[in-house]
Amino acid sequence: MLVTVSVVGGLFVLPSVAWAHGPAEPDNPPVPTEFLAAGAGLAAVLLAVVTVRSGSSSASRSTATERILDWPWLRPVGFVVGLVSVAVFLIGVVAGFVGSDDPTRNPLPSLISPIFWPAVPLVAAAVGNLYPALSPWRRLAEVFGLGERERLLHEERVGYWPGTVIFVLFVWMELVYPFRADPRHLAVAVLVYTAYALVYIDTFGRDTALETGDGFGLYGMLAGGIGPFEKTGGGDLVWRGWLRGLPELAERPGLVAMAVAMVGTAAFDGVVGTAWWRDTVAAVVDPILGSALADPWRGAISGSVGLAAAVAVVWVGYIAAVAVTARAGGAAASEVASGFAHTLVPIAVAYVFAHYLVPILAGGRRLLALLSDPFARGWNLLGVAVPQITDVGSPVWAWVLQVAGIVAGLAAALTLTRRRIESDLDGSGPALGVRTAIPAFQFVLALGGLAILGLG
Repeated sequence: MLVTVSVVGGLFVLPSVAWAHGPAEPDNPPVPTEFLAAGAGLAAVLLAVVTVRSGSSSASRSTATERILDWPWLRPVGFVVGLVSVAVFLIGVVAGFVGSDDPTRNPLPSLISPIFWPAVPLVAAAVGNLYPALSPWRRLAEVFGLGERERLLHEERVGYWPGTVIFVLFVWMELVYPFRADPRHLAVAVLVYTAYALVYIDTFGRDTALETGDGFGLYGMLAGGIGPFEKTGGGDLVWRGWLRGLPELAERPGLVAMAVAMVGTAAFDGVVGTAWWRDTVAAVVDPILGSALADPWRGAISGSVGLAAAVAVVWVGYIAAVAVTARAGGAAASEVASGFAHTLVPIAVAYVFAHYLVPILAGGRRLLALLSDPFARGWNLLGVAVPQITDVGSPVWAWVLQVAGIVAGLAAALTLTRRRIESDLDGSGPALGVRTAIPAFQFVLALGGLAILGLG
């Protein structure tokens, strides 16, 4: 499904787009100041509206209405899509080892980014969490009969911490590791993760592993809380409406860390490839490290510091906003932090959407061409030649969608925050700190996302 969406977009929407996040692709062009200013103005209006309305009445509360969808074709389609997912996964791994050393001629780097890595949250937010049906590791576990017994107590004991650690490690390898585009290195990393995932699944169960130890499963589950569809434990597909899943997330240990990591890593992802980052960081890091390390590892150190700093800034800002809210509302800070963590998810997804909008569509067309000759043997199995990178026409539509994505993410975050204030802190009255601290922090995050778009 992820590959299909990307390929269709690449073929029919962006036949000549040159912006992509994969190997040897140019960076996204910066969004002009006038677009950013319009986005900031809309964000300020949203913040003002929410600040006035929060805590003023309970009229905005609504009751969720769920509807079971009886679609008999869904199960066979899901089975076929799962098989395709496993097949593409296996082809990618084999191509990583025996295909071309050139990342631009090997499908594995393009399959991971800009397809798999950003598509997990974007598809989940648009539809629902499809990752359980698409996960090649879950499918392999089913084939080998692994993880049939669920250890539910494990979820309560470790919470989301294992998946959060895996998620951050993957981001480090994707954005910082010096040889992140090398097909051989990627193939080895995929096999190592496969071994870890299968052992974890066999030890704690398939569903438990997806929510605790699988970084991508956790990523998809949180982003899937935005989407309107949900699959129940009994296997029924349910229409629940937009944003309904996020307030229902289990507040287990590690939820705050994962939500903060999603925002911080997405922000770093948007900054690390810009000229501003290269010029500013290089000017500071190179004189410090001198010739002690080779160039790739100098960049890895600066990238590691930058990644940690981005997550730390978001963490500190969120904890400060939580502290003000908890004090004004007479609640425990730990409860407020956990109770409002889900409100950060739409902003994280908005960051990913704004940064990867064009790359994921353009990358789909390139990936289809690479899968047509996965092992660089001169084949053309699918009848699709590798497209040439050409200049694109007016990028106005992309700028509009990128800015709109950030504003929409803020609107969703503010809506969720207002609802949680009214349900959990309603007794605190119209205290200014309750109504403004977390929304103000979310507003700052939105401005930060717009600023990143201006860097290109």
